[in-house]
Amino acid sequence: MRRVWLAFTTLLSLARARPWEPVLIVFSIMVACAGLTAVSLINDSASQSNQASLNALSSPSLEVTAKRASQPLTKTDYAQLRQAGFDKLVAVTRNRLTLRCANGESMALDSLALDGTGAFFHQRINGESVSPDTLPAPVDAVAAAPATLSALGCAGKPLNLANGKKLPTPTANAQLPYGLIMMDMPVYYSLYSLDESPLSALIATRPVSDADITTLRRLLPPHLQASTAPQLTGNAQMSESFRLNLWAMGALMAVVSLFIVVNALNLMYRSRLATLVRLRQAGLSARALSAALFGELALYTGIASLAGVAAGAWLTLSFTPAIASTFISMFSANYIEAQPAIAVLFLKAWGLSMLALVVFMLLPVMRLSRLLTFNQARGPTVLPRWLGLIALAVALLAPALAFDRVSALAIVGLSLLCGCVCILAWLPPLLACLARATPRRLPVLHFSAASAVQLSQRTRMAVCAFFIALTANIAMNIMTDSFRTATYDWVEHRLSADGYVYTSSGAETLAAPEDLQLTPVYRADVTLNDLPARARSYPATLRARQGLVTDTIAPDAWALFTRGEGTFINQQLAFRRGLSVGDQVTITASRNSASAYTVVGIYPDYGNPDSQVLLPLDALASTENASGVFSVIAAPGAQTLIDNWAKTLDEETDYYSASALLTLSMQAFERTFTITRALNIATLSVAALSFLLAIVTVSLDIRPQLALLRSLGLGALRIHLALFTQYLLLCVGTALLSVPAGIGLAWVFIEKVNRFAFDWVYPLQIDAGVLLTSVLVSTGAILLILLVPLSKVRTRIDLRQQVAL
Repeated sequence: MRRVWLAFTTLLSLARARPWEPVLIVFSIMVACAGLTAVSLINDSASQSNQASLNALSSPSLEVTAKRASQPLTKTDYAQLRQAGFDKLVAVTRNRLTLRCANGESMALDSLALDGTGAFFHQRINGESVSPDTLPAPVDAVAAAPATLSALGCAGKPLNLANGKKLPTPTANAQLPYGLIMMDMPVYYSLYSLDESPLSALIATRPVSDADITTLRRLLPPHLQASTAPQLTGNAQMSESFRLNLWAMGALMAVVSLFIVVNALNLMYRSRLATLVRLRQAGLSARALSAALFGELALYTGIASLAGVAAGAWLTLSFTPAIASTFISMFSANYIEAQPAIAVLFLKAWGLSMLALVVFMLLPVMRLSRLLTFNQARGPTVLPRWLGLIALAVALLAPALAFDRVSALAIVGLSLLCGCVCILAWLPPLLACLARATPRRLPVLHFSAASAVQLSQRTRMAVCAFFIALTANIAMNIMTDSFRTATYDWVEHRLSADGYVYTSSGAETLAAPEDLQLTPVYRADVTLNDLPARARSYPATLRARQGLVTDTIAPDAWALFTRGEGTFINQQLAFRRGLSVGDQVTITASRNSASAYTVVGIYPDYGNPDSQVLLPLDALASTENASGVFSVIAAPGAQTLIDNWAKTLDEETDYYSASALLTLSMQAFERTFTITRALNIATLSVAALSFLLAIVTVSLDIRPQLALLRSLGLGALRIHLALFTQYLLLCVGTALLSVPAGIGLAWVFIEKVNRFAFDWVYPLQIDAGVLLTSVLVSTGAILLILLVPLSKVRTRIDLRQQVAL
């Protein structure tokens, strides 16, 4: 133990003499821990946000509604059912309100008024049945999500309606989804009368047995109906996919960070080799020296883990507004800020780091043991080329085995691993071909090309880290650009009208000139083959037909659709139910009998979490299905007429031109990929750090090369240029092999990961500019970082400083 302690203190003294080496080791481990901590906190926040929304507003098990809008649900109906023993039923009124704070921006929100809001929340959270009268705290009259209040600018301020009436100051409630304001029934009906806004439904706040449902249906008046509420695919699945994708990016960054740890180990043992040899000659055993080396690194790991966890938590909290904006724009759900438990996060990060050190230190320790026992060193082995062919075949065949999100992400990891095998097998031959093609009349350039072949075998870990980061960067950029192009084309076609009106005051208030055509949009919850879906009306005009982009479509699609015999379905529904063009489906609207339809087309519906069908206008036309959205079409050259008419609309009505909606959609798109771009940059930075460590390690053993170049009469500038050229060739060779790998990985992301995570896909589009920019920026960043160790290389060799081993 005394000998181990002696070796340990000697190594610490060496660290004080050369502090940059332990600083690099600490920084590399800190980056890995910070990345994992940030991803963990974001996932915890997404999970809490999703669970809160589910607890607060999960779909009711039973819903009582009116069969016809002419005979709405009344207070008498509600009272009679409660007196009959159905105290699980709660009255609700849904509406669309345009609200704003004093001197704030107007915003249209969904409102939900409940009879006993506090009891409703209490039952959702605790699974208990209580009366509003027995609640320990007063019921909040008006509540909304913190993000909703922030968008309105209503912190601590009362709300104003467009008609001049006011609501009490809202209370922030993180359990509510974004875009919804909830209030108690008396508050709502102080603004509207029952004639203006009748009760929407009676919902069951707790599960109802089949026997109770049968009894309820027997007691219902003729104008009411009871139905089980549909459980739609929504934010639960979307946020799950969001967390899964974040974990995938975090795992990618962790893998690249592990390469840094290995390179840091190599740097540490190589820089300390002369000291370790002298300690070995002094009588210390190889085991004692290895234990001291491991103890030094364990100390650095503890410091780095704590610093990494603190840095990751600080960065996550600093970027919480941007993350929340992304989460809200993607899922229309509130984002709850996670409270970091530093102790738990530290133990997790330190444990994983120590486990990685134990595993990844085996190779350097074994190599160190061989050096300390003066075994003859072996040259680096080269992977056979046929092994690269096998890895390529596995990467090409593996995507066919994907069957869910987890398997798709596993195939992504397998593809990257196979890519590493390919680059280790094919990069040296590729550089060798380049060296043979270099003219002999350029000896310095020929020397750099030949040295790049040897360098590729001595920097395998760094090459693999750069390959993984560059491949992932290319794949993400191609995927994002393909999605951007597909989204722009899709939105541009779907916005076939000149503009759109959003109103909460009813169609009768929209007095449009005769030259303007207003077409209402209807939406309804339906069942398709006894499974829940959403229906949306779609006009069959020539302009609307041209605006509906489809993946597949029947030859007589529009003829069947116009006759009410055909329906268009989105990709989500087609993938989830295994439907294709020509299949027969049965669609049941909440107020109508079941109708048979033929699937006449499948259309892309990017970003929509729901299964959706398009039906003709007359199939859904009713007051209860009105969405408050109208498309506006004018004669050619009548844009001035639309602008003048839009100025006459009241405060509860908003008009957006098609170009304005397109701009807003693309702005939301760019916000959505903020996190992905940040993780891309972080992964590439970590790969550059791994390359830096590898080059620093190699630069410790290039005296023979420097002596050869000096003997040829080269000056310091040309020597530095020759060394830089060999690193440039190594990066260029890696980049050339990363391009096809990145394109293939982008296809896997789109056709497999996106397919199973979100149930929709889009065309892969390869833009040469995006591809070239990804390669040049990534390679340029690596080369700029490599200038740091190259500038420290001393081209003058002092033979008195040579160490005989």
